[in-house]
Amino acid sequence: DARTDVWSLRAILYEILTGTPAYSGATPTEVMQATLAASPPDPLERAPDRQIPPELAAICRRAMEAEPDRRYRTAKALVDDVEQWLDGSQRRAAAAEKLAEGEGFWSRFHDLVRHREVLEARERAEAERIDPWEVGPRKDAWLALRDELDQLEVDASVAFARVIAMGERALSFDPGNPEARAF
Repeated sequence: DARTDVWSLRAILYEILTGTPAYSGATPTEVMQATLAASPPDPLERAPDRQIPPELAAICRRAMEAEPDRRYRTAKALVDDVEQWLDGSQRRAAAAEKLAEGEGFWSRFHDLVRHREVLEARERAEAERIDPWEVGPRKDAWLALRDELDQLEVDASVAFARVIAMGERALSFDPGNPEARAF
């Protein structure tokens, strides 16, 4: 029946995940006997170095059940589960990408804050050495420092706004993502 198609698809999925056939044997008859004897090893155990996503391994295990009544009833049901996994995987990947961008902006924001602290100390020291009525290069340098501080404030605000935006975008891709929520 249609479960035979599912069985064939599962063998393909298993080989894609593990890089090895689900069953082996010296002859086609031996392979057929192996398929009747039991389910193949769990994909996670067969290929631990391949970093198989656990959810996809579970789909494969269900498809690979030796007992036909425990397998997917139709190829469409199997495909639907794989597509749902892919959709979730793509959402998680998009969220991870936005989190990485957000972390970059977070690092930039902190760099700007540290730089602002250094400039503020320099600006205070310069302000103490300059008389309010003074004109000339020293006062011009002090005013340039103040301008730089003003621009730094704008840059820090933009960086922080981008941090917030990337966190919100990550959550929009994957609302249940614990890393995005923590971020």
